[in-house]
Amino acid sequence: MLKSLRNLSLLLLIFTFGCTPVDLKLNGDLYSLMQYSFQDGGYELYKENSQQKLKIYSSTADFLTEDLQVRLNFQSETYKSSEIFTDFPEEPITIKKGEQLFSQILTIQADLPKEQISLKIKIETLNNKVAFSPDTFEIVINDSVKKPKFTNPSPLSYINSLNQSSLTITGECSSKNIVIVNITDTANMNQSTTCASGTFSVTFDLSNLPDQQLVFKAKQTNSVGLSSLEEELILQKDAAIISLPITLNPNELDGSTANQNLIGFTATIDYDSNNLSPLSLALYTNDICSLSNKVGEATVSSNNFGFDVDFKNIEGPKSLYAQFTKQSGTILSCDKLPFSYFFTKSEILLAGDFNKFNSITSNGLVKLDSQGNKLSSSEFDIGSGFETSTGLTDYVRRILIEAGSYLFVGKFTQFNTATAPYAARLNKDGSVNSLSFPNFTSTIKEIVKDSAGNYYYGGEFSVSTNFGLVRSLIKLDDTNKIDNTFAANISSSGIFGLFSSVRKIVTLPSGDLIVVGGLFDNNIVKVDSTGKEVTSFTANVGSGADDTIYSILPLRDGTYLLTGVFNYFNGVKCARVAKINANGVIDAAFCSKSNNIISTADGNYALASYESSTNSLFIGGQFLKGIKVLNSDGSLNSTMTSAFGSGFDKTVYVIKEFVDGDLLIGGDFTSYKGISGHKAFVKMNKQGTVNSTFKGNKKFTSSDDAVYDIAF
Repeated sequence: MLKSLRNLSLLLLIFTFGCTPVDLKLNGDLYSLMQYSFQDGGYELYKENSQQKLKIYSSTADFLTEDLQVRLNFQSETYKSSEIFTDFPEEPITIKKGEQLFSQILTIQADLPKEQISLKIKIETLNNKVAFSPDTFEIVINDSVKKPKFTNPSPLSYINSLNQSSLTITGECSSKNIVIVNITDTANMNQSTTCASGTFSVTFDLSNLPDQQLVFKAKQTNSVGLSSLEEELILQKDAAIISLPITLNPNELDGSTANQNLIGFTATIDYDSNNLSPLSLALYTNDICSLSNKVGEATVSSNNFGFDVDFKNIEGPKSLYAQFTKQSGTILSCDKLPFSYFFTKSEILLAGDFNKFNSITSNGLVKLDSQGNKLSSSEFDIGSGFETSTGLTDYVRRILIEAGSYLFVGKFTQFNTATAPYAARLNKDGSVNSLSFPNFTSTIKEIVKDSAGNYYYGGEFSVSTNFGLVRSLIKLDDTNKIDNTFAANISSSGIFGLFSSVRKIVTLPSGDLIVVGGLFDNNIVKVDSTGKEVTSFTANVGSGADDTIYSILPLRDGTYLLTGVFNYFNGVKCARVAKINANGVIDAAFCSKSNNIISTADGNYALASYESSTNSLFIGGQFLKGIKVLNSDGSLNSTMTSAFGSGFDKTVYVIKEFVDGDLLIGGDFTSYKGISGHKAFVKMNKQGTVNSTFKGNKKFTSSDDAVYDIAF
């Protein structure tokens, strides 16, 4: 059965040809044979009552002295006529003599293949008295207009009107579409161009542009006006000149002192005579400053200054980005600094459902050094850990690393024999910091902290508050007290019901949250800092996911990757892996390529996700091999996926990139590439080769062991 598509876009090709008289003697009589012309004719694609129509027509047929029979011949290497049209004529068509116009209207199938379709229709006369010129023409049916993409300059680039007189913006587009680029809130500032060979280019006079943040929008419309999409580009324009030559202090990177988590550096700022001082400097760890994690800030009152950054809560190797801002709030630059931080010493926390590591008791939690050695009890000691004597299954689900402590949540009710229902805060040596939390009644599966210092817990619990019983999502302050104003907005009569399960939470710079999970409406919701549902996001999500979403991953381009056990998102076929835009709209083009990459048979599902610096998407879960690599457009990266060979025999729950670029992978698997002993945890490079020098491989002993989270 052909799959349904929305918003078919149709490219129009118009053919114009002339009439040519030909003398031909038949049966002793002289006939004036006129080629049947499509001058001023051709075909037209249009909509009628929500149906796509194709009209084939000519300018005139009044030269005919007798009826003429013609046949439409459908030509395609891929499809049958019945797969494209509902009423393609199989029998000859009669053109009556003296008719002023010949036309044939065909109805295009509502269910069409996803890809662009090219086909030919040939018109053949059956009595050889009249010929068609041309007799064959090509029709192109396209699924939809793709969103245009800006390629230069990069978002939040700094435009300097003192050194350049014009601004050229380039991008990618669909061939033969119309692209209009305009500046929002600026009168008469737009440029229109036709997409040529998949690219567009427009130029603006900088002298006419205001000194402020500029928001450019590119709108792409196909040639028959049936569909259009927009993309946004934000740039900064100011007369100031700012450069950031950075010098590192390498002594801060050796990991040998108590300040091993600090990077100190000095910077020099060059600027013109404009009164820009003092400046505000903020440092981030992502490609676009305003969408990233802030890791430090300072006020700069001179050209030279020093800066220390606290990286205790940052995973990864990361690149640094600096954003300079005038007192007025105008952003002057958002540039990548010429270095990335790297720790030569870093400790690894593994949390999950296990009892021993390297034959040493480590119930639910183990801490390793950067080489994979378990830290000694003098360095880290959790006693009996998160195991109880009741025989129940206890595990740690999530880790949150704080400046001086660790916060753990999961399915446990005690820590080192002390009562600890589902949450515990430990010091860096493993001793208890705090076990005083609200009266959670069941499993906590997620814990995140926003930039304002608020904590959000998600899971399958309920909690009593001043406003009644709250389920699945709750907000606490830094003393573990409930924020009742937030809880009041998401009470049990609101978003989350009796059996709801929150699996993952993303905090946004705006203070909003995106929450995913199962057994609540749409299985994805956006709420503001007070707990109120953001209805514009809900409207874009539509019906959402038809089953549980296990994870949501913010991507570098501002979109979000979803993984889970779902098959559809807002009616779009998108099994197990999907991508949505920041506003909640499904990326159907991504789904068309990611769909069926992970088999939906036997309950297979996707759990873990990670985006590498090359924009490759590593997906883990319960499916064949347990790991796959996707390209950024959703298609399978078969080369990288095949490098993992037969992969894992069971589920992959977590994928993290370590500071040296290797992958740390956790799950409940017992073998990798058919080699037994790789239980629950393994360190390897991105090409799937196990790191043979890492001491932490092959140290879990039970086939029931599982690692659910990894932090460092």
